[in-house]
Amino acid sequence: MSRNRISKDNNLIIYLANFVRRNLAKILPLILVILAVILLNMSAQKHPFIACSAKIIQNSTANMASYFEKTWLKWQKSCHNLEALIKTYHENIKLRQKIEEFETLKQNSDLVFSENKKLRELLYFVGKTGFKYKSARLLTTATGPYANYGILGAGSNHNLEVGQAILNDKGLIGRIIEVSATNSKILFVEDFNSHIPVITSKSRERAILVGKNNKELELLYLPAKSKTQIGEMIITSGDGKYYPAGIPVARISKIKNNNIYATSFLDLKLLEFVSILVN
Repeated sequence: MSRNRISKDNNLIIYLANFVRRNLAKILPLILVILAVILLNMSAQKHPFIACSAKIIQNSTANMASYFEKTWLKWQKSCHNLEALIKTYHENIKLRQKIEEFETLKQNSDLVFSENKKLRELLYFVGKTGFKYKSARLLTTATGPYANYGILGAGSNHNLEVGQAILNDKGLIGRIIEVSATNSKILFVEDFNSHIPVITSKSRERAILVGKNNKELELLYLPAKSKTQIGEMIITSGDGKYYPAGIPVARISKIKNNNIYATSFLDLKLLEFVSILVN
């Protein structure tokens, strides 16, 4: 019995709720009109509720306006900061690009300066000896127990010929043995196929300077009682068809068991440009 009554009550509540939900749109304007009339009447009578409500609304509105104003100012400031940050970021990118460009220019400048210095040294040496010459870049070298030669980046198109002497900034380092249109092959003085007629600078004794495929050259065919000394310069004698007289080639470095050895001026680690003697 009790359960049936509860069930009926629930059904009544559900019915009323559905009724209100279905008819709310219809009765809501009427409710609002009634509330408006009541509020106008209370306002005309200066009811305390209206004054209190108005004050609450005024204070709330003022607080909200202040809040929104502060929020807007903060937002504007954040936007300005973000804009400045983005601008700084792009400026940093441009500055990094400029730095990279300056670094590249500096490297190129250093390279040109180094090349000019080496070329000036060659020009000074060859000019001092009074020879006519051409300059070329050494492209590659091959050194070992059986060969010592290099390849120049110039050939017959540049009027180079077989037999022309090759110099660095200190003296003779070899001669051309093969020529193509754009390249030339150099036989270095340290190669065992290199035989150079020379004369010692002080004792004035003639000999043949022979390569041994290492840093040590040997003087052959000196007089039996040679007066050469360690440290003496060895220069070309002008004998033969390849080398003109008066070019430094090596310096005497060792005398052992009547054998005389010399060290050339060839240093491949520092060799980048060479001079070719021309007629």
